[in-house]
Amino acid sequence: MIVVAIIGMLAAVAIPNLIQARKDAAKKACQQNLDTLHTVMQQWAVDHQKGDNSAVSPDDIKPLLKNKKFPRCPGGGSYTLTTVDELPTCSVHGRMDTEEGSVESK
Repeated sequence: MIVVAIIGMLAAVAIPNLIQARKDAAKKACQQNLDTLHTVMQQWAVDHQKGDNSAVSPDDIKPLLKNKKFPRCPGGGSYTLTTVDELPTCSVHGRMDTEEGSVESK
């Protein structure tokens, strides 16, 4: 009986920490995807001699991505691209702040 109570207490402490670690990992993976998208957008603009206000679509940059596949947000969100000078955004995690290397939540 005491063993069951101890296991229950340990589970009560461990499970919330595991859930938070999973959310943190998804947010970091999303940040890396946003960073990759931003870098590839810049590369596309240079390769095609586009200006900062040029519109970018996923089809434009897909050939420059690994395996020519557009990344998916691990949190289930979708990525939005607008122009070369605008940072890509995620519907779940917000926008990447390239100066600080962190994601700004919506």
